[in-house]
Amino acid sequence: MKFNLLYIIILLIQVYTNIVSTGLFAQNTVQTIINDMALLPDAALHGTEGLSWGTGEASPQPMPCPAKNNQGEWFEATTNWGQVYIPREGSPATNTRCQVRNLITQLLDGNGNWVQIQSGNAAGAAFVENFDGNASINAGIRSESANGGGISVMVGIGPWTGYNFHYWSSNGRAVIDVTNIAAIFTSCEARLIIDDINEPDDRAMCKNLLQMGGDWWLNTTIGWLPDWSANSGIGSGRAKWVTPEWQSFNMCTLLPEQIIANPPLGVSNIQQTQKNVSVLNIYPNPFKSGMLTIESDRIKTNTEITIYSSTGNLIYKSKSEKNRIITISDPDFKSGLYLVKLTGNNISLTTALMVE
Repeated sequence: MKFNLLYIIILLIQVYTNIVSTGLFAQNTVQTIINDMALLPDAALHGTEGLSWGTGEASPQPMPCPAKNNQGEWFEATTNWGQVYIPREGSPATNTRCQVRNLITQLLDGNGNWVQIQSGNAAGAAFVENFDGNASINAGIRSESANGGGISVMVGIGPWTGYNFHYWSSNGRAVIDVTNIAAIFTSCEARLIIDDINEPDDRAMCKNLLQMGGDWWLNTTIGWLPDWSANSGIGSGRAKWVTPEWQSFNMCTLLPEQIIANPPLGVSNIQQTQKNVSVLNIYPNPFKSGMLTIESDRIKTNTEITIYSSTGNLIYKSKSEKNRIITISDPDFKSGLYLVKLTGNNISLTTALMVE
């Protein structure tokens, strides 16, 4: 049987569509990256009370890139990292693992080109939750090569009570040219899976939070030093719930408008790719003055609408009084990028609003 080129292309599109719609592929988008850097964290991290980063908030943008250490020396290497925690109220699940795959780092050079400098699986350990003394134990990493790829761990329970999972690219740090770097982007995919298929599935009870971030290092081989001259944090995205469906988790040093103008490699400019998925529409967008209209088939009476500035500050909050549509008369918004979030009816939708 002969297949013409058009037929083959159609078959490939159908396969791709099936992968996306069945949740086997985490479609990363510009909106997801912006949300990971601008929205509030889903919860604070267990065992980190009193630590500024323990709230799970994303680092403020923009972030210095490149950077120097506390001795005035340039950091000439970098690596991605991620960390998985349970929230401060704990997690009752005992048969759920966190699966992590497709860990990457991309560098934006001075010419505006994104270059991928790290990729592959995660390596790491279970560290004391507050990193006291940099102490760690074996994380019980399990290969998931036959289950979608990557690795999986259990966090905050059993032998790992009081420990997180802190990880980074298994292929080592990447060298950077400090004269030709404008931004760093790190990302991974994660989901919840069953630990023992012969035991009850308690993924619905599991509470795992994941953050992506990145570190600067003086070079590719130096170890951690107590005076923090060997390395320093680039920044981190917000702590976000891990679910049974694949999701992307991100950190980016750029401002939201810069991410929109020049997304990292492989990141889609569209908010949704699945068919028959509820969307959140705003018009006019960009907005100047007058009536702002927000529309979705998931807006019901008492659905909550919140609007955040690009720095994560809540500037508007209200509940809808009717179905499908919300109108805001003459909102006093300054020029810039905003994130509009709809919650309720077992769904959470987010989209961007540009105010001129």
